[in-house]
Amino acid sequence: MELFERLCGIGCRLVAYGYTGSNEIEHGQSVAYGKVRAAGAHDVADLIELPMSYSDYGGSDLDAANIRAMIELFGPDAFVHLHGPHGSAGLALPCDQPLPDDLDCEMLLLLVRTVEGLRDYPLVDDCVHSTYADELAEDAWSAWLRFDIGRDLNDYAPDGDASDALLNCDEDDLQSAYYAFEGNEWVCDTATSAVNLRHDDAVRHVAAAVFGWVA
Repeated sequence: MELFERLCGIGCRLVAYGYTGSNEIEHGQSVAYGKVRAAGAHDVADLIELPMSYSDYGGSDLDAANIRAMIELFGPDAFVHLHGPHGSAGLALPCDQPLPDDLDCEMLLLLVRTVEGLRDYPLVDDCVHSTYADELAEDAWSAWLRFDIGRDLNDYAPDGDASDALLNCDEDDLQSAYYAFEGNEWVCDTATSAVNLRHDDAVRHVAAAVFGWVA
């Protein structure tokens, strides 16, 4: 099918399912990366993987946001969802098959054009990416930020130990004080995590709220 040839022409990867290929994978299924492999010259490819995949250790926040945006645009049943260890995720399509309820391939054409557009601009939807980045910033609190603040506040505690003060501090208030610092500059450092480039300044902002610290 010409539309799938266009996807191949922009870097999408042909993959086979299992050792011999099966042609039995359908839209909407979830398939482990361990069950697919790059299609060789003599293989019949079962799937074509879109150029947007990520994990805790690979890919980027752009890939993660693009996967979310594609699912929002075309629906989860339009894709085969690839997954693996360490949060690995990707999207694929069954080769040479129209999307569900899209016999005239109008939606498939739009999908192909959307993927082609990534050559000129790296995001499917800026708003989806912004929301995703905001979520990573919020998730940082439970992942590592709460611990780091408890450690870093020791530099501003009256007796050099913030433990007692933090025990008497409502965690929601502590979190609010950190995120309320207007100078926060959150950036995604991996596909699944974000860091605040103004962390030290935000800690001082929290110290002022918790200890009444004054620079």
